[in-house]
Amino acid sequence: MREGLAKAARVHMDRTYLLVDDRWIRYHTPEALKNELVAFDRGGQFIPGDFILKPLCPSHRMRINGTRQGSNKKTQRRKVAKRPYTVTKGVRERGAVR
Repeated sequence: MREGLAKAARVHMDRTYLLVDDRWIRYHTPEALKNELVAFDRGGQFIPGDFILKPLCPSHRMRINGTRQGSNKKTQRRKVAKRPYTVTKGVRERGAVR
């Protein structure tokens, strides 16, 4: 935002959203920025830095009604056991829907 490229920004643990030309663009939140968010949410100091935001690949597009946009509804998905993941306590809620 300081460079004048975006009008607004919303930073979440998994995704970062930038408002550019009246349109929200989704990016991955880099690991270094996630660490700063955790420190800030736990009462520490946020150390500013230069973080490189990478755009989402097509396989991570937003899902509507449980399917990817543009996918064929007749396509069957392979059942895969869900892997457990660790949730860091004491930080903001996740912003992106998986």
